[in-house]
Amino acid sequence: MGLLYLKNEEKQLYSAYGLTVYGRQDRYEWTIYNNKPDENVYTSLRIERNGEEIYSRNLGNRCIFEENFNRTIDNFLWWIDKDNPDTYDIDNAVIKDLCETNSLFNHLIGNRKRKEQAEANEKARVEAIREDEQRQINLIKQYCEKKNLLFKQYYEKVYLIKLHNKDVRQMIENADNKQFEGLRDFMNEHPDNKDAAIVMNGNIEDIVRQIA
Repeated sequence: MGLLYLKNEEKQLYSAYGLTVYGRQDRYEWTIYNNKPDENVYTSLRIERNGEEIYSRNLGNRCIFEENFNRTIDNFLWWIDKDNPDTYDIDNAVIKDLCETNSLFNHLIGNRKRKEQAEANEKARVEAIREDEQRQINLIKQYCEKKNLLFKQYYEKVYLIKLHNKDVRQMIENADNKQFEGLRDFMNEHPDNKDAAIVMNGNIEDIVRQIA
């Protein structure tokens, strides 16, 4: 068994994560297995990051079988992008993970990629919730402006307040949650006071439904 050098030109093989892989394709002949077909192999490997070469090697007999390349290369480039290894570590990994089959490498990198994706999905989910909440708050504020009401957020709840005395606006607006508790309790206990009255309160979704 051995290599059949086809004298092919180097070509681009794969690109991901800002990295591009180039190589020269040849054939591997299985002379001891009569029924096993020849396989495509890569006998050189060169990697660029944003157009700058970071690794290059002529592999010769330590070639990379196309099947293992296709199975591993995305994980391999992801590893380079995330861990930023030096040339020595890349060279060792080429031999261990590309020239040879390394299921453990693919398993570990696959787990890391899935974890990263799960974290990204959760971040996107939280951001979508925050954006939707802000959209609803903006709707409530527009309603308050139209109805001449004061908007006050207290933890997860929202209070719409009718001011009878404009001088208390700043006091309510600037009150922290602890201070607002006292003001809220006063308005609830004395709904006929001459300063301010709670017109509506509830969580954000409830208020949006009430004003719709």
